[in-house]
Amino acid sequence: MDADNIIIGGGPCGAITAAALAAQGKAALVIDVGLSLEPARRAAIMRLSNSLPESWTTSDVNMIQHQPATGEGLGRKLWFGSDVVYSTPSNLVVDTEGVGATLSFAGGGLSNVWGATMLPYAERDLRGCRECFTSAFMR
Repeated sequence: MDADNIIIGGGPCGAITAAALAAQGKAALVIDVGLSLEPARRAAIMRLSNSLPESWTTSDVNMIQHQPATGEGLGRKLWFGSDVVYSTPSNLVVDTEGVGATLSFAGGGLSNVWGATMLPYAERDLRGCRECFTSAFMR
C-alpha cells in the first residue's frame, strides 16, 4: 500500500487521525501490534451477543465478568475478563524499568479497558473537535 502517512496504534486517536486524513483524500497506513482476546473468550462473547440475556449460560457470563481482586487498590481492569491488554508478545523485549508506564500490545491498546469506564461526552464537549483535527493535518 502506498501511504504518505503512517499511524502507529489503532485505538481511538489512531482511528480519528485516519478518518481526518481520509476526509482529505489522503492515504494512511495504520499499524497496530494487535494482540486479541483468547479464542474461547471471543466465542463466549459471540454467543452472548447473538442471544437474549435469558438464554445466556452462567459459564459464558462468568468468563467475561471475571475481575480478580488483587488486594492492592483498584487493580487492573480486565477486557472481558482477560488480561491480554497487559500482555507483552513473547518475541518482544521491553524494558520499562523506572518509567512508570503501562504498555499495551493489544489491538486498540489500553482503550479496550479505559473506554468502558469513561462517562459519555456531551455534544458540547466535542464542538470544534473536527475542525481541530482538520486544521492539524492541513499544514
